[in-house]
Amino acid sequence: MKKHVLLASVLMASAGLFAQNGKQHPTATPINKGLTHAQQNAVQENTAKTGVVKNHVTPKNVNHKNGNNPVSPLSITINRFAGSMNSYGVLYSRPRKPLQYNSALGIVTFVHRKSPFFTSTPSSNSGAAEVAWTTNNGAAWDSTIVWADGTNTGRYPQGGVYNPPGNTNLNNAYFVATGAVTPGSGWTGSFFASKSYPASVGGNAAAAAAPNTTFIPSAWGTGNTQKQDFTAYCFTYTDDGLVRAAGEIVRDINGTTNDTYNPRGMAILKGTFSAGSFVWTEDSLIAPVQTNVTAPTYNYLSAQPWMAWDNNGTIGYAVMLGVRQGQTGTKKGMQPIVWKTTNSGATWNIMPAFDFTTLYEVDNSLFPVAGSSTLA
Repeated sequence: MKKHVLLASVLMASAGLFAQNGKQHPTATPINKGLTHAQQNAVQENTAKTGVVKNHVTPKNVNHKNGNNPVSPLSITINRFAGSMNSYGVLYSRPRKPLQYNSALGIVTFVHRKSPFFTSTPSSNSGAAEVAWTTNNGAAWDSTIVWADGTNTGRYPQGGVYNPPGNTNLNNAYFVATGAVTPGSGWTGSFFASKSYPASVGGNAAAAAAPNTTFIPSAWGTGNTQKQDFTAYCFTYTDDGLVRAAGEIVRDINGTTNDTYNPRGMAILKGTFSAGSFVWTEDSLIAPVQTNVTAPTYNYLSAQPWMAWDNNGTIGYAVMLGVRQGQTGTKKGMQPIVWKTTNSGATWNIMPAFDFTTLYEVDNSLFPVAGSSTLA
């Protein structure tokens, strides 16, 4: 069973690791995001960011109270366990999943861009993806390289653990990571990497070779996949032994305007374990949204995908935000567009559109606006 982690020691360290310095703002912002991917990739890549975090313990003689009930003092210890060659490893509060916990194995994993003191092979640049993990609640950490390519350099990595169904032996587990790929300028596809736990122990800095490392370009009809970009969202492992990650489907991932970028839907990449590696297949979900009626034409859709699954991997939800087709009047506006599957993704059904006119009925109250009792 996989769970996301909210550990103070891990989050505080990761906050230092990915601290932003001089966040850029575009002069012209497409409807789909605050920074286009082209603008994100324009930042300097040559400054080491090591994410130094000092240890700190809250004073134990402070006794906080909640009403008449005394609350035990909270002691928080912060340990630096990783670093990154570039601070733009996790840029926004988007549904990227670099931090995971697997309760069946008792392991916490954190996927990030390579530390500056870790020399990876066959290539050692800031685009290498590293997995750090702990099996004793953060008292000690180990790490390994899962992706290292001199041409297809990784960005925005995420990932976690693949655990065979019913397994409790860590030696049978694999680390899995996905992320975006750039050759240095622009975006060209996504990377998919895996490495067995036994091959990772002891700071192994060599990325596994194909088929455990795969670059899937953005082009249409590549192997078992279709058009996909930026598969760096919503990494999920489920108890049926599948791993999944979500990506974007856009007109041009390197577009800098609404019409050239033009989001169309989301891609769900499914990894099936087979003979020591993963076979990746894709589900494409095209969002039924309204389009700007005058030139330039583009869809009223945010490119950011969301995805969630039950532990069994049977029921799943995929979500995007857009102006849905057929909505008019007060029902027209940006809203969740939701697909649901009840058969592990074999089929996806789009859910009914949202009715904004029911919002005020949530608690049967009318709230006055500017001194008037008229509903607004």
